[in-house]
Amino acid sequence: MKQLYAFLLIIFSTLIFTSCQKSYTIPGYTYTPPTTGGGGSNSGNATGALVVKIVGVSGTDTVEVDNYSYDSNNKLSAMSFNSKTIRPTYTNTKTINYVITRNSNGNIAQFTQQTITNSTPASSGVLHVLHYPTGSNNCDYEVAKQDVGGGVIYRDSIVFAYNGNTITGYKSYSQIDGLSPYSQYSTITYTYDSNGNTSAIHVVITGTTSVTGDFTFNYDTKSNPLDFGNEMIYLGQETGVTKNNITSFNSVFVSSSTTTSSATYSYTYNAANYPATIAFSATGSTPVYPSTATYTYFYK
Repeated sequence: MKQLYAFLLIIFSTLIFTSCQKSYTIPGYTYTPPTTGGGGSNSGNATGALVVKIVGVSGTDTVEVDNYSYDSNNKLSAMSFNSKTIRPTYTNTKTINYVITRNSNGNIAQFTQQTITNSTPASSGVLHVLHYPTGSNNCDYEVAKQDVGGGVIYRDSIVFAYNGNTITGYKSYSQIDGLSPYSQYSTITYTYDSNGNTSAIHVVITGTTSVTGDFTFNYDTKSNPLDFGNEMIYLGQETGVTKNNITSFNSVFVSSSTTTSSATYSYTYNAANYPATIAFSATGSTPVYPSTATYTYFYK
């Protein structure tokens, strides 16, 4: 839910994932958008096993529509986040599409990610390829590239660290193909609560300006229907592993100055004890738009 977690985009939108395996050859590809429908129509059911759509409304305006598709094994195959940010003098729209390909073990083999806004043309898409050690379902590194034209290709990488099957963090590296060596630009560290939820994230970004971010989360005791385990981290989703539903967060972002954000999430639940609606409210020195909204879940 991109709009719900917009506070983390400050940090994570700067991160494109890949790995330090410089010799890894990334295959050619053609970006194909997901087949999940956009728009704000309230399709789906009030209950079910799988979330297919989440619709966010602020006042009378639909500010977000998230779509999810699944394969025949009920594993995630595509996501589409369509959001609108409303500020006092203008409106921005953004669509982020993900298409997922899985290997014979059912693990994510690769995925494409494309961002479209109302002010910029559609990107060519970023191809992410995941590597797994023999006999393991835990991705040890992920590589990505984006051809931005003019012979310039960005290559980035991410290397994961684990404690057993739990991701404790990762390091990210970047390169402009043929023009620069790989260099590390961020380190992410995860802390978990007793239920296996991400309770805290510590971010360090290095470069001409040092940036740090600390994010803490609280949860309810109900099951999160969008709990995809470590795959959420592989796919670059900002909150990491969320077995339960987030009820509040706090963030502190330190660069040349310090900014803070916080939000609360109040749920109603359906007969299966999954979220039916969320009332979202945000405050802080870093504004989140909209600052209040109601989100409705649809299932199949």
